[in-house]
Amino acid sequence: MRPRSLLALALLIPAGTLAAQEPLDWDPAAVELEIVPLIDLYGRAFNDRDTVTIRGMYVDDERFSWYEDGRLRYRNADDILRAIRNLGDMDIRTQWLDRKVVPLSPTLASLRLGFVTRINLSNGTEMEFRGVQTMVVERTSGGWRIVNGHTSTVRPDNWGR
Repeated sequence: MRPRSLLALALLIPAGTLAAQEPLDWDPAAVELEIVPLIDLYGRAFNDRDTVTIRGMYVDDERFSWYEDGRLRYRNADDILRAIRNLGDMDIRTQWLDRKVVPLSPTLASLRLGFVTRINLSNGTEMEFRGVQTMVVERTSGGWRIVNGHTSTVRPDNWGR
């Protein structure tokens, strides 16, 4: 085989492998529409503390991680459920704002969700904080699942002064 033929073959093999894994004619808008219900379910599940739904929203393997303000906080769904149980009976409501879905392939997308969380304690104290969550979600045989995420909170300008 001539060197040019070998080069052409070498260039075609990765392209053929990619084509077998991901269709080249996928529709990003359709992927986005599939993911919107996941975002709504995510919000309802956390506000209702629906631990069965929450557990099923994450991949169940070593790829999962969730960071908060730059620190690794959760390595699996059990860590998240433990944190929810530790909240006790606090009334916590989160509203997701400024949703952005970026389809990366037919089976992978990036999400950005602005949020505001309001906490009402039993003694009448009310608190509020805002921030943004980012996530990578993957289409699995069981539907869309969160592979990893990060929550960053916005700190008031007068913190630390």
